[in-house]
Amino acid sequence: MFFENRDDIHIFERIVSQLKNHTILPSSNLVRNDESYFTFSPFQDTEQFFIKKSLNSGIKKQFCVRYINKLDLTNPLCLNSQLTITIQNYNRINQVSEMEKIIKIISKIINKSLIIEVPVSIKEYFHNFNGSIRYTSDVKKASLPDVEGEHYYLRLYTDYYDEKIVVGNFVLVDFNKETNISQLDSIFFQERIGMIQENVEYIFQRKKYHYCYQLLKSKQLEEINIHRLLNDFITISTLFENNILPTAKGIGSELSRKIKDLFIYSKYYCNLSSDELIYFYNEFLKYFKIAKHSERLFSDKINKIKVGLKNNINSIKNMNSLDWEYYHNTYGIPKEYFGIMDQISITDYNFRRA
Repeated sequence: MFFENRDDIHIFERIVSQLKNHTILPSSNLVRNDESYFTFSPFQDTEQFFIKKSLNSGIKKQFCVRYINKLDLTNPLCLNSQLTITIQNYNRINQVSEMEKIIKIISKIINKSLIIEVPVSIKEYFHNFNGSIRYTSDVKKASLPDVEGEHYYLRLYTDYYDEKIVVGNFVLVDFNKETNISQLDSIFFQERIGMIQENVEYIFQRKKYHYCYQLLKSKQLEEINIHRLLNDFITISTLFENNILPTAKGIGSELSRKIKDLFIYSKYYCNLSSDELIYFYNEFLKYFKIAKHSERLFSDKINKIKVGLKNNINSIKNMNSLDWEYYHNTYGIPKEYFGIMDQISITDYNFRRA
């Protein structure tokens, strides 16, 4: 896995060493033969253990790809592709002590205290909990279609740079309010854990991205721009490495749209030429030792998009002024050409603006 460095491996090893009774589960293939296209959650191939209960507990490391063209990348914690760790207990028991143990492990790794966010409606379940709790009226329930019962999300966060950063989630699977028993699912975001461990403000300031980060920084790009570019480089190269090509339909259409959106973003938000974008992508590939065919596929697609956009813009220059949406929907002219720019979302953890 080309975006995992020694520090990432060590994080997983530390967790495994302290959960010796958990079965280490194999990682799933990233590309799937179903309608989801990609493995977007480590739960996808562990669901069977919650149903059959053929194991007591498991731990798994999984590289996931999700919401390729839907994710809000103005949020510095959002990534289309990322390493995740899941720790699961398939026994139907009171899971408080299990959660305490996991929180203690993660807290030691990041050297910071963690707070669990719990719906006030299940407050009684945590009356013996030994740790920091924040009760909330916001009840989040997980949708697990093949697993019976109600499933409650519990966020796990820490205060970081005076803001709140979620490092993982627990899910009480098939939770019974009367008996206070359930199974336990969880997901932890390894890039966020590594970011806190290294005490940097944003994910792509981590040591393993240093060369690429500094290269983009030399163009006076803001943190939000660097995040978007490197996120997209990782996602696009990952799909290329899994033999997915840009197409008009199916799984490849998601890749085509991703590359086009990156071209538009780099042009209108970063003021980069197509040649500069290709150069930065190629440097990224060299740094992470990714196969050269990804370089050719990317540059061919970018140049095709560039020519197509130029032709479309030329075709509307002599037209009467109409609403920008008409040109966008009819000719594929990006809204940014007309000065309509995306807004930055305000979330729990934000990019600081100069």
